[in-house]
Amino acid sequence: MIIRNKIKTLVAFSGTVIDPDIPNMEYTEVGMNKGIKEKELPEKFNTDEYHYVFLRALEGLFIDRMEQNEEITAKYLNEKDFQEVVGQKLLKQVYEQIHKDNQPQANGSGV
Repeated sequence: MIIRNKIKTLVAFSGTVIDPDIPNMEYTEVGMNKGIKEKELPEKFNTDEYHYVFLRALEGLFIDRMEQNEEITAKYLNEKDFQEVVGQKLLKQVYEQIHKDNQPQANGSGV
Protein backbone atom coordinates (compact mmCIF):
# COMPACT_ATOMS: atom_id res chain seq x y z
CA MET A 1 0.00 0.00 0.00
CA ILE A 2 1.46 3.35 -1.05
CA ILE A 3 0.61 6.08 1.44
CA ARG A 4 2.81 8.94 0.25
CA ASN A 5 -0.02 10.60 -1.71
CA LYS A 6 -2.36 10.42 1.26
CA ILE A 7 -0.17 12.17 3.84
CA LYS A 8 -0.40 15.93 4.28
CA THR A 9 1.26 18.44 6.58
CA LEU A 10 -0.07 21.29 8.68
CA VAL A 11 1.70 24.34 10.08
CA ALA A 12 1.01 26.28 13.27
CA PHE A 13 2.17 29.85 13.84
CA SER A 14 0.71 33.28 14.56
CA GLY A 15 0.67 36.32 12.37
CA THR A 16 2.16 36.70 8.91
CA VAL A 17 5.58 35.63 7.69
CA ILE A 18 7.14 37.76 4.96
CA ASP A 19 9.84 36.23 2.77
CA PRO A 20 12.51 38.90 2.22
CA ASP A 21 13.75 37.07 -0.89
CA ILE A 22 10.39 37.06 -2.66
CA PRO A 23 8.79 40.50 -3.06
CA ASN A 24 5.10 40.77 -2.15
CA MET A 25 4.99 37.21 -0.76
CA GLU A 26 3.33 36.68 2.63
CA TYR A 27 2.53 33.44 4.42
CA THR A 28 -0.26 32.86 6.94
CA GLU A 29 -1.23 29.74 8.85
CA VAL A 30 -4.62 29.50 7.10
CA GLY A 31 -3.07 30.10 3.68
CA MET A 32 -0.38 27.45 4.12
CA ASN A 33 -2.95 25.01 5.51
CA LYS A 34 -5.14 25.44 2.42
CA GLY A 35 -7.96 27.23 4.23
CA ILE A 36 -8.03 25.14 7.41
CA LYS A 37 -8.69 27.53 10.28
CA GLU A 38 -6.80 27.45 13.59
CA LYS A 39 -9.75 26.04 15.56
CA GLU A 40 -10.01 23.15 13.09
CA LEU A 41 -6.36 22.04 13.44
CA PRO A 42 -6.73 19.66 16.43
CA GLU A 43 -9.51 17.82 14.59
CA LYS A 44 -7.51 17.69 11.35
CA PHE A 45 -4.48 16.23 13.16
CA ASN A 46 -6.66 13.21 13.90
CA THR A 47 -7.67 12.51 10.27
CA ASP A 48 -5.96 9.86 8.14
CA GLU A 49 -4.26 12.55 6.05
CA TYR A 50 -2.37 14.06 9.00
CA HIS A 51 -2.54 11.43 11.75
CA TYR A 52 0.23 9.23 10.31
CA VAL A 53 2.89 11.93 10.57
CA PHE A 54 1.84 12.84 14.10
CA LEU A 55 1.91 9.21 15.26
CA ARG A 56 5.37 8.62 13.76
CA ALA A 57 6.67 11.68 15.60
CA LEU A 58 4.98 10.53 18.80
CA GLU A 59 6.51 7.07 18.48
CA GLY A 60 9.91 8.70 18.03
CA LEU A 61 9.45 10.54 21.31
CA PHE A 62 8.49 7.34 23.10
CA ILE A 63 11.45 5.45 21.71
CA ASP A 64 13.79 8.24 22.80
CA ARG A 65 12.48 7.87 26.34
CA MET A 66 12.39 4.06 26.53
CA GLU A 67 15.13 3.86 29.12
CA GLN A 68 13.27 6.29 31.35
CA ASN A 69 10.02 4.36 31.39
CA GLU A 70 10.07 0.96 29.70
CA GLU A 71 6.66 -0.15 30.98
CA ILE A 72 4.63 2.70 29.51
CA THR A 73 6.63 2.59 26.27
CA ALA A 74 5.95 -1.13 25.88
CA LYS A 75 2.25 -0.57 26.54
CA TYR A 76 2.13 2.18 23.93
CA LEU A 77 3.92 0.11 21.30
CA ASN A 78 1.88 -3.05 21.94
CA GLU A 79 -1.68 -1.87 22.65
CA LYS A 80 -3.59 -0.20 19.83
CA ASP A 81 -6.31 1.16 22.15
CA PHE A 82 -3.69 2.74 24.40
CA GLN A 83 -1.99 4.28 21.34
CA GLU A 84 -5.26 5.90 20.33
CA VAL A 85 -6.00 7.30 23.80
CA VAL A 86 -2.48 8.66 24.23
CA GLY A 87 -2.39 9.98 20.68
CA GLN A 88 -5.67 11.88 21.07
CA LYS A 89 -4.62 13.43 24.38
CA LEU A 90 -1.13 14.41 23.27
CA LEU A 91 -2.34 15.70 19.93
CA LYS A 92 -4.43 18.32 21.66
CA GLN A 93 -1.70 19.18 24.17
CA VAL A 94 0.97 19.54 21.48
CA TYR A 95 -1.21 21.82 19.38
CA GLU A 96 -2.19 23.96 22.36
CA GLN A 97 1.44 24.31 23.44
CA ILE A 98 2.58 25.27 19.93
CA HIS A 99 -0.18 27.83 19.72
CA LYS A 100 0.63 29.19 23.20
CA ASP A 101 4.35 29.45 22.37
CA ASN A 102 3.56 31.49 19.26
CA GLN A 103 1.37 34.06 21.01
CA PRO A 104 2.87 37.53 21.55
CA GLN A 105 4.09 38.00 25.12
CA ALA A 106 2.51 40.72 27.24
CA ASN A 107 5.06 43.35 28.16
CA GLY A 108 3.09 45.07 30.88
CA SER A 109 2.80 48.30 28.88
CA GLY A 110 -0.89 47.79 28.15
CA VAL A 111 -0.20 47.36 24.44
